[in-house]
Amino acid sequence: MDRYDQMIKHSEDASKWLATAPRISSAAIGNGRLVMELTSGVVVSVPWSQMQLGSKIPTITEILGNGLDVYFPELDDSVFVPDILSSIANLRLAA
Repeated sequence: MDRYDQMIKHSEDASKWLATAPRISSAAIGNGRLVMELTSGVVVSVPWSQMQLGSKIPTITEILGNGLDVYFPELDDSVFVPDILSSIANLRLAA
């Protein structure tokens, strides 16, 4: 497989992953937690201290990237939802 074929395969694999990636329909900060509702209806709550974005807790969230990112305008920073969910799953498996 030459380099061009590898690039096409990688792009196809990424497209398949993107089509099935977990997305959020809402996100909010409350009681020192980031609370997200997935499009599946599952609600995930993560303590802000676990977000590794500093100690200042923002009050505003925006959903970007078709539900893949949560943006915090006050911090000018964002988090990638699949990474958060993966971290939670890894903690659960480690327990």
